[in-house]
This record gives sequence, structure tokens and C-alpha cells, in this order.
Amino acid sequence: MKMGSPFFFTGAYVMLNPTGTWSFVGSVPADLAYEGTPKDIAAAAKFGAGIVRQRARRQGRTFRTRTWTTRQDAIDFAHSLGHTVVNENDD
Repeated sequence: MKMGSPFFFTGAYVMLNPTGTWSFVGSVPADLAYEGTPKDIAAAAKFGAGIVRQRARRQGRTFRTRTWTTRQDAIDFAHSLGHTVVNENDD
């Protein structure tokens, strides 16, 4: 693991998932990490995504972890919310 790993430094890092989609790791703001109602996103930041996902499902809502099909789409979305991506210039 190189020293620039999200496990050593704070901030949101874009990464390729084993499924071929892109998401963020590190210190990821809740609005960047999750897709759902504003209330669910705030609750996930406080109580954890698993609890909120179960509650949303029981109440007929969708709550999920955000993913993107391309690295650039993920970076652009983060920027649209006003967030910085630590490794956006890495290859």
C-alpha cells in the first residue's frame, strides 16, 4: 500500500471497484457517498448506512451507496457538490 492511500490521509479518494464502477473512499462527505432523501443522508452520517438502508426499504424508499460508470463522472459529481477529490490528478 503506497503512502498516498486513503487509509493514511483524510479526504475523498476516487477508486475503481471490483465490479467496474467507481466510488469514493477515505473521508467521504455523506452527500457524496449516498443517494437518498436529505433526511436519510443525514441519518446515515450519524447512525450508519446499514440502519438507514433497512429503514428506507421498510418504508418503500431507495437508499444506496453512490457509484459511477466512469472515473471522470465521479470526479465531476464531487465537484458539482463543492467537494475536492484528493487523487483526481493521479493516473
